[in-house]
Amino acid sequence: MTVLLAPSVLYEPGGLADVEQAYDRYIEFEEFRRELSRMDNVRALEVGPADRLATVLEAGRSGGDGL
Repeated sequence: MTVLLAPSVLYEPGGLADVEQAYDRYIEFEEFRRELSRMDNVRALEVGPADRLATVLEAGRSGGDGL
């Protein structure tokens, strides 16, 4: 089974106003996606706007956190 997931933080108006908070929310999403992927016969894929994701991940790199 393939599941497509969209992290809401990348779509919400003003969702990137606080990029550090957006990064924390994205990390929570990614942990959930990985949990799903570890289930038997489940493939969990993320879909989202690459430019907004890049902004969030850059905030995480700047803060010293990592996936």
